[in-house]
Parts: sequence; structure tokens; C-alpha cells
Amino acid sequence: MDSRHLGTWYLVPPGWQRPPEDASDYGFVESFEYGRSHLRAAMELWDLAGDPGRGKQIEEVLNRAWRRPEPILNAADIDELIALLDGLEDRLVGTVVDERFKTRADQLPELRRRTTMFDLEERPGFDVENSIGEGIGRAQAALENLRHARGAGLEILLD
Repeated sequence: MDSRHLGTWYLVPPGWQRPPEDASDYGFVESFEYGRSHLRAAMELWDLAGDPGRGKQIEEVLNRAWRRPEPILNAADIDELIALLDGLEDRLVGTVVDERFKTRADQLPELRRRTTMFDLEERPGFDVENSIGEGIGRAQAALENLRHARGAGLEILLD
């Protein structure tokens, strides 16, 4: 997946036929910043949780949307992403983080080798044990936005 696709999601009515640069002029309903970045975090979290296949499936849903004339996540795509994100938190708690979403210090060396999205370098004034937990928060934000779009009967225009 191309790194340029880290931007805003625009919630639009079904059947949207305009490019992302027209969204602000032609009636998007809501927007959500960093949607793609939050999904990238979820993809890496699935890898850390031992299920990289789920991350690859998320990437395929996004790639499918980018191959369309307008990059839209339709209702079926949104449903698929919701299903792929569901259970991520449960899979991480007890294995990668504790119940407070903190990473144990003894896990940091291994996690540093396996992550590119999360800053796990120890330095003064930085609470490294919260980095993975912050990533979980990002994945949860994406999930809630997907659920909101689906509940409102909207699609998501990727930017």
C-alpha cells in the first residue's frame, strides 16, 4: 500500500461520484483525520498479536477501494473492516499489554524488533510502556468511526 494514503476519511452518502478534493465543496457529511494511519496501526497490532493475516486482509480491503474510480469504502467494505478489527483489543491484552494497555519492560526488546509504527525507545520523560496502548486507542478510534459510518448509512471516501 502506498504511504500517501494516510489521510482523512470523508463520510459521504452512498453513490458518491466525486474525487476526494471535491469533498469539502460538495457535501461530505463528516470527516475523520488519520483514518488510514489508524488502520495501519491496527494492521501492525494484529502482527504483534500473532495474526498477520488479519492485517493483510485489512490492507486488501483498502487496496480494493483504491482501485475504484473514486476511492470509496462501501457498506460491504465497512462491514468487513469492522469484522477484521473486532477482537483486536482482546487478543493483545494479556499477551502484548496488560489490562491497563501497558507493555511490560521485559517485552520491549522483542517488540522493538517487530514494530515500525510504535516508538518503543526508552528515553527520559517518555513513557514507553504506553506506546502500544496508544496504538490500541488508534485502532479503536478507526473501529468506532467505521461503526458510526455504517450506522448512519454512509460510505467512506478515502483521501
